[in-house]
Amino acid sequence: MVLQLMRGEYGLFRRGKIKNPKIGTLEFLLGESEYDNYWLPLKGLNFNDYESRPLGNFYMKNAINEVIDAVIFNRYMRRPKLDRNFFLKICPDNKYIKPEIEE
Repeated sequence: MVLQLMRGEYGLFRRGKIKNPKIGTLEFLLGESEYDNYWLPLKGLNFNDYESRPLGNFYMKNAINEVIDAVIFNRYMRRPKLDRNFFLKICPDNKYIKPEIEE
């Protein structure tokens, strides 16, 4: 089987490209799957020998199953778009986000 590489971007305010995973990491292992998207519960699994990057941009040395309960794997990612007006409805006291002006 040929490893299907992960592609896309991460970040809300600063953009970054998702780099291909290093060999021997959790992302490399997940990337060997034939599926592009799936949910992987981590309860009862042992990933002590695998580095992982749960936020997609830097590796963490802790076993991922000791930090989070599950992984959502998406082979292709697009960075989120901030809906400023909706955000301000949820957090009206926020002083850092300016409303979008509708024309």
